[in-house]
Amino acid sequence: MRAVALPDGATEYLCLQCEGLWLPGRLVHASIGATPLERIRVAGTPRDLRCPNDGTALQALHHHGVEIDVCPHCAGVWLDAGERDKILRQRASRGSGQRATEAVADVGSGFDLVDAVGEAGTFLLEFIGDALSGL
Repeated sequence: MRAVALPDGATEYLCLQCEGLWLPGRLVHASIGATPLERIRVAGTPRDLRCPNDGTALQALHHHGVEIDVCPHCAGVWLDAGERDKILRQRASRGSGQRATEAVADVGSGFDLVDAVGEAGTFLLEFIGDALSGL
């Protein structure tokens, strides 16, 4: 994975093989507020994937047909490239208009959250917030 420094001092990680994206818990927390860590442990399905921040086994959560992997310790979130794209396509199809469609089109090979803090990054974080608030 390639570490990418974010403007607030946090780090995201982009897998150069699968183009998956790790969103650190600090970023998730700053974007959506407190995360129900205990409910993640109860509602999630344990995965073999490990948190790059603290080594905790990630928990798979399912929301609107998308599996997201969340760390029950730091609230970091792993999105496979296909999951990320599916979230953005769902958002565009829910009537978010041309700007959402353009955000999906802009997300491609070499995606960095730094480049997508606008529309696409907002959509991803809103989806994650919605998934976590529904626990």
